[in-house]
Amino acid sequence: MIQSKVTDPEGHLFSTVIHGAILGELVMAEEKHPIFPDDVIHQVSIMAEEAGEALKAANSYVHEGAPIEKIRDELLHTGAMVYRCLFHLTSIKFPEEDQGDSPS
Repeated sequence: MIQSKVTDPEGHLFSTVIHGAILGELVMAEEKHPIFPDDVIHQVSIMAEEAGEALKAANSYVHEGAPIEKIRDELLHTGAMVYRCLFHLTSIKFPEEDQGDSPS
């Protein structure tokens, strides 16, 4: 397990720095793509796509010597999409129950 109170060289808690960076990514994503799907499958698919990009960056870092900053960037994108999915949970449209479909 990673210690949660790790600080950067200036003494800032990494959790605070990371949270701020994720929120910055979220603002940029919402400006670039103001419309977000209203169904949970598409929302989580967008987040999973970003996670796949983070995995690709990690693989490139390990096997090709790509810069570690690319992993950080992709993880921030993923975090922003996690936040966006969480923020939109209340606006999700579920299939009609009379069709036999219900959210699990």
